[in-house]
Amino acid sequence: MAKISSLDTCQTLLEIWLAAFNEEAVSFLGEEAKLYLSRAYKAAAKNWIDALKAKYGLEIDKNVTTLKEAVEAYIRLGIEGGLFSSLDDFILEE
Repeated sequence: MAKISSLDTCQTLLEIWLAAFNEEAVSFLGEEAKLYLSRAYKAAAKNWIDALKAKYGLEIDKNVTTLKEAVEAYIRLGIEGGLFSSLDDFILEE
């Protein structure tokens, strides 16, 4: 039998809990769930960016002039923060 790493277990549990919160928000709140979940995702993204800055000194590049550059800056931060592997994993258009 294979042994599952603690990191994999944490990731799986996180996915399970997030899915459960999503399902129950929709079940309990109906259409209001969309607004609630949108706010929750926005808060989570902000908290993640703040944590990357506070814990690791990583910051989003704010010297961008186009929407594509802004998205690329967020992707680069995600790569530095371990969320994504490579900018090559994304296809961005103007």
